[in-house]
Amino acid sequence: MGSAWWKEIDYSFSNFLEFVTKRKQQVKKMIILQKEMKKINLSTQKKILQRQINYTDQKLDSLICRLYSLNEKEIEIIEKAINN
Repeated sequence: MGSAWWKEIDYSFSNFLEFVTKRKQQVKKMIILQKEMKKINLSTQKKILQRQINYTDQKLDSLICRLYSLNEKEIEIIEKAINN
């Protein structure tokens, strides 16, 4: 299966804190955007908010993939499992 990916992860506490802080910010943003989405009735505003939600979701996915040093094949397997 190739090199052990877990050996390549930087386990330093400062990197962990940075990751957690970024993820926490993105999750907070996602919660705020979801609350705003519930309040809005105009389709244009909903589309804009949905784009922001999608972007934030992609950023979270990217952070997680970086944390676990996932390659494209591993990401593809995970995405298939989630979508089924």
